[in-house]
Amino acid sequence: MKNTPEQQLQFLARDVLPLLTAVVDSFYDPGYPDMDEEQRIGVSLTLGDYRRAARLKHELERMT
Repeated sequence: MKNTPEQQLQFLARDVLPLLTAVVDSFYDPGYPDMDEEQRIGVSLTLGDYRRAARLKHELERMT
């Protein structure tokens, strides 16, 4: 049985949301109120989150 586009999007959201949450939650703001879009920031991820990101990146690259 083939999944509908809506189901595929739900599966993708289910897989990506925990990773995005980990990235957002791990941001440390050292107090730069004038940050622009080009300024580098640092995040710290668990090895599990990194592996999830690498797997999802590979899957998404295959689809495009």
